[in-house]
Amino acid sequence: TTYEATEKTLSLGAGLLRRDEASVKALTEALIVVGIMMSFLGNSRPASGSEHHLSHYFEITGIVHNRPYFPHGIDVAYSTVVTAEIREKLLNMSFDTQLFREKRAEYEQKIISLYGEAVGKGCIALQDKMGRYTEDRAPIHKEKEAEIKKILASMPSSEEIKNMLALAELDASELYSLYGEETVENAVKYAKDLKDRYTVLWLNYDLGGN
Repeated sequence: TTYEATEKTLSLGAGLLRRDEASVKALTEALIVVGIMMSFLGNSRPASGSEHHLSHYFEITGIVHNRPYFPHGIDVAYSTVVTAEIREKLLNMSFDTQLFREKRAEYEQKIISLYGEAVGKGCIALQDKMGRYTEDRAPIHKEKEAEIKKILASMPSSEEIKNMLALAELDASELYSLYGEETVENAVKYAKDLKDRYTVLWLNYDLGGN
């Protein structure tokens, strides 16, 4: 599974930097396994979650508004810290019995202003098709709160991820240096609309919107 493949790679950072043969072998095997799973499913879900959605947000809005952005892999790496921080926030809050929602017209206007008309309207149509804007998931969140939090708690912490990135001489603060607080906040709120997947970005929005 993707989880097992990920577990095998978490401790490989130092070895990969040394070009250690066993570390390179383990990473290669993990990549092959995930590639096979994507082929079976017919989509990128096994290898692409909320951190990729954030990355796509930075890249698409960068193109639309003629702003600089990191290469995709760097965006994903830094966004992994952001998603870890979201999980930590959710672990420390009680799940509400009512979903957070903004006024539809204002929400659509914001999406289109960020992504441009073509992509923005496409996002809205996709989420309408999935029922994301209207489905009441609050009862499920509340019922499964303990189980959801157990999964969230099983993931590496934001500090652990920062330490992993530091092995590759990547400083997570560079995300904010390039994009700024407002852009990262908008990414957390609106990157979820790009895909049909329910990730921690949607859970975060459902429970408070930011």
